[in-house]
Amino acid sequence: IRNIITKNSNTVKYLACKRSPIGPSLLINVVKALILSVINYALEIYGHHSKSHLKLLAAPYISAVRRSLRAFPTSPIKNILAESGLPSLIDNMEDTTYKLYPKIILGSNLVLQDAFSSSSSRIGPPKIEHNAPFS
Repeated sequence: IRNIITKNSNTVKYLACKRSPIGPSLLINVVKALILSVINYALEIYGHHSKSHLKLLAAPYISAVRRSLRAFPTSPIKNILAESGLPSLIDNMEDTTYKLYPKIILGSNLVLQDAFSSSSSRIGPPKIEHNAPFS
């Protein structure tokens, strides 16, 4: 999947050259069509993997978004994603996972419902990190 994303990123790189009359808004749509669609399709596979696997997919995605906006390489990633209107991969993974929950709960597959209920009962409350003491 990373190879497909890299090939599509090279397409965005070619379209975003200095002599190209294509604007950033059209290039963002190209990134959505070529790269984000492949990532969304693969999130079912990579969604439950470690963050290091998601980072492998994030590098060509971020570079394609950066090229489509013609931003400097040192620009912060959060600012680039905010300006483009595209989600980060972790946010995108959570959104697709949350969209899948009602389909599992309301579906007719009892095996999936049992697996979902057992996994949701094993998940404890989120941990609160205390970086600095309150004063």
